[in-house]
Amino acid sequence: MSSTRNTILILMSTIAICHGESLVYEPFDYQAHNEEVMGRLEGRNGGLGFAEAWKDTAGAAGFAFVYDQRGNQEDLYAGDWGEGAPAWDGIVDNLPTMGGYVGISDWDRAGAPHSTRKLARSAGEMAKANGGVLWMSAVWHMPNQSFFAPVGLALASDESGFKDRAIAMDGKADAIGAGNGRNFRERKRLNPVIWKKGEEVAGAPGSNIDGKKDNIVILKFEFGETDKVSTWYFTEDQEMTESAFNANAASCSSDIDENTLDVLTICTILPTNAMDEIRIGTDFKSVISGSIPARQEVKITKRLYDPKTDRYHLEWASNPGETYGIYAAEDAGGYKPCVAAAVEAAKDKTTTTLGPFANPIKGNGKLEFEIGFPDSTPPTIGRVWGSGTTISLIFSEPMIPTTSLSAGNYAVTQDGGQQVAVESAAFDPNNGSVTLTTKEALKPDTSYTISTRNLTDLANHPLVEPKASLRTWDDDPKGIKVFILSGQSNMVGYGHSEKGHGDVVGAPGSLRYLANHDSEYREFDYSSLLVDPKQPATSEWKTRSKVKLWWRNGANAQYGGAIFKGDLGPLTSNGQWFGPEFGFGQVIGDHFKDDDVLLIKPSWGGHNLVSQFRSPKAVAKRGGAIGPSYVEMFKNVREVLFHLGKEFPEWEGRGYQIVGFAWHQGTSDKAPDKVADEYKVNLPDFISAVRS
Repeated sequence: MSSTRNTILILMSTIAICHGESLVYEPFDYQAHNEEVMGRLEGRNGGLGFAEAWKDTAGAAGFAFVYDQRGNQEDLYAGDWGEGAPAWDGIVDNLPTMGGYVGISDWDRAGAPHSTRKLARSAGEMAKANGGVLWMSAVWHMPNQSFFAPVGLALASDESGFKDRAIAMDGKADAIGAGNGRNFRERKRLNPVIWKKGEEVAGAPGSNIDGKKDNIVILKFEFGETDKVSTWYFTEDQEMTESAFNANAASCSSDIDENTLDVLTICTILPTNAMDEIRIGTDFKSVISGSIPARQEVKITKRLYDPKTDRYHLEWASNPGETYGIYAAEDAGGYKPCVAAAVEAAKDKTTTTLGPFANPIKGNGKLEFEIGFPDSTPPTIGRVWGSGTTISLIFSEPMIPTTSLSAGNYAVTQDGGQQVAVESAAFDPNNGSVTLTTKEALKPDTSYTISTRNLTDLANHPLVEPKASLRTWDDDPKGIKVFILSGQSNMVGYGHSEKGHGDVVGAPGSLRYLANHDSEYREFDYSSLLVDPKQPATSEWKTRSKVKLWWRNGANAQYGGAIFKGDLGPLTSNGQWFGPEFGFGQVIGDHFKDDDVLLIKPSWGGHNLVSQFRSPKAVAKRGGAIGPSYVEMFKNVREVLFHLGKEFPEWEGRGYQIVGFAWHQGTSDKAPDKVADEYKVNLPDFISAVRS
């Protein structure tokens, strides 16, 4: 389990209602635990009628977050996240609410970020006792009245969720609910839709919900020989009646297996939009009324330590039916799961006790404890690398130090079966990583398998996959000289070879202009970059066959993109764009004039150090998650160097030596202040992590 924890936990209290039966209730009534929560919805597990916690299923497209607990943006995106958020209290006039509410950010406009949550019972099970009828409602807050703001609310057969701004379901999910349908310009914002294997099989033109007021979106499901979904909305100042719903609702029908629909999936876009108060019940009344009893705040009321036995005893205010995880820290931050995977609250009592239990950090009698979400996730080996006589293993969460420190719990096998003896194991308490020292040095450019045994996390979960593989870098002093160039947009490169000011060929601002006016710019002989310096206006550009570039052009902040590879020249992107690698390659090529040089450029526009390029060392010290750009950067380098003969056939069989790393980045960490302040420590941590 990650260091992100949740205070509001499994809430199994019964909803007090006057009509019908309420089966599912998600009030999003979550409070911030501390800064590590960062406002994220993922992992929250309150409410009624669910089997698992919320999951983000959108990847880099966006994240769901509890709106009135925006936290800090380092776990989301830099920039003005949280700035100018709507002054909404989560309360609507004609519906009982708990006050919490959820939003989903979509900064890259890459699709429809969505979240999913497993239900305790399928739609078929819930509807069976009610003649196949089921009702659902949700509050929809849309202050900007954007036309491109669909409602995505559905019961689905898996956790793939919505895609493409609620136009369709992702993966192979069967689903029924309200989405935008195929042609959202005609179908507007609220449309009943049925999907099979991710494809729409039924839909109906819906309505434009009111963007000036909060809306209560209502869905009615009727399961039988033919399955039907109907949907309509009421604004917060309207009287909600079943007769008005029947008179206005749009409907569509098809066949769907309701017994497979056991996932609730939600979707919204734009940082200011939000969804709240999701209810599922047996009749109309049950989804427009009802509230849950007040629950007491979960907090530690007694903490005892016995130095003679090195054991702790805890007591905390609790709520019957909830399950908790126990977290410990040596100071006020950096809490980590410990003691047990899950502790059930005492039945029919307002307090729960645990202990005496063994000190999770031996000999430390000043530990701080917190109560959070149960640790139900088994650990994995996140990354492993090595060189010389050192192998480092990073785990998804901290391991128990006692077994981690035993060299006998590790085995290192070279590709081909040869064993490499492990001399010792060192444990890093900051991030729970392990560093192995081998009796003999690892060979360059060689694959190894690291096997573990008896390793468990602090909640006694064993490793899911006890083996991991690594391949060492080559270090051939006579090999190809390799430089890694990374960063954001200025490393991607926006230099023009031909067109300058006014999009005119040869105008100021272009490399052609500098070559054509060489006498005015004597700090460098730009005409030397031309095949024919005497014809600076028309000559082709030189390329350097001994300096090559490999670059996956992912300029639009994405990790895919076309690969450019070949001799260094300015024409690397659509025949006109180039980056710092062109000038850098000239100087490096002149310095290593008798050697072959390779420049590998993994870089993406708009990425930052606080999240996308967040290094393992920053995570160990200040929390968060290792950035996807950090991981992708090394993935690109491995893709080239581990398949050098495939990428550059003329270098088949050649060795290589990584000589240097160039970094060009910074502007994406300039705001807000918290991100800018952290930059001064994120950058040295990044440098240290890359070097290691």
